[in-house]
Amino acid sequence: MISSFFSKTKPINYLATVGFVFIIYWIVILKSIDFEFDFSLLWPNIGGLIFLILTFLAINPIIKDDKLAENSSYAMLFYVLMLLNFTSILAQEGLLISNFFVVVSTGKVLSLKFDKRQNYHIFEAAFFVFLAGIFNEWALLFLIPLYFAIYAYTNKQIRGWLMPLAAFVSVFLPLMALVLVTGNADNLLNNFHYDLGFDFSFKEYLGRLLFLAVMLAIIAIVFAKLGNRGIGRAVSLRILMVYFIIAMVVTFFSANNGTTVIFSFFAAAVFLTNYFETIKKKKISEIILVVFVATSLTVAIFHLIQ
Repeated sequence: MISSFFSKTKPINYLATVGFVFIIYWIVILKSIDFEFDFSLLWPNIGGLIFLILTFLAINPIIKDDKLAENSSYAMLFYVLMLLNFTSILAQEGLLISNFFVVVSTGKVLSLKFDKRQNYHIFEAAFFVFLAGIFNEWALLFLIPLYFAIYAYTNKQIRGWLMPLAAFVSVFLPLMALVLVTGNADNLLNNFHYDLGFDFSFKEYLGRLLFLAVMLAIIAIVFAKLGNRGIGRAVSLRILMVYFIIAMVVTFFSANNGTTVIFSFFAAAVFLTNYFETIKKKKISEIILVVFVATSLTVAIFHLIQ
């Protein structure tokens, strides 16, 4: 039943997914409020919700345009399930905004192999990474997979390597002008303060370790099953694996309570979708989905009642 519903990309799939996320989001936000209710204080959270919904609306078009998987809504489902396992992310509106720009940038990076306007897409990809960096400094590390893609797709043309610099100037100059007008230079500098926080606490990292272990197994299976049948897709998946690795390194070594794990969700959702497509028996696929959904809901409920 679940597999049949999400095997299509109809408006009802978007409505169901976004509606569920909307409910979970406000449950998490209202639970975290420890002050006398004031609607004006919720405006940042409303902004975070808008960008979270925009992220969901971007997932399927990116996967379809870049031929990362078959036409389905499984990626949206897996994205929701991952959010349920890390509900604390939903209270980080700046991170949600940053992640949206990273996802859009990822789509631009992966489109380099299809579009002849490669320099234009390189500029856009870098531009969105720099926008993401304004809201979360760790997002700037996703320039690394962009350069992997430039090396893989642009025949090493020097102009392509310089386009991120042009994107940096395009973001930096207006930002500096805004800072000079508002006088918030100190706040801007504080946004680019990289704090490391790995304390080797097993309990603290258990959820992230389980997520990493499951995803590494899934990634290995996907590449093994893909073999020589999908060389074109394999290159895109390798780039996505770079995104995933960077996101997990940041998750384990930055002092952010693991919330930056959201940067890995798009890549993880694509790999999970590809893995799910390798399962030919519907009963088995349905059982796996039921287990995923039940486990994620249980974890979310556990987090919410703490």
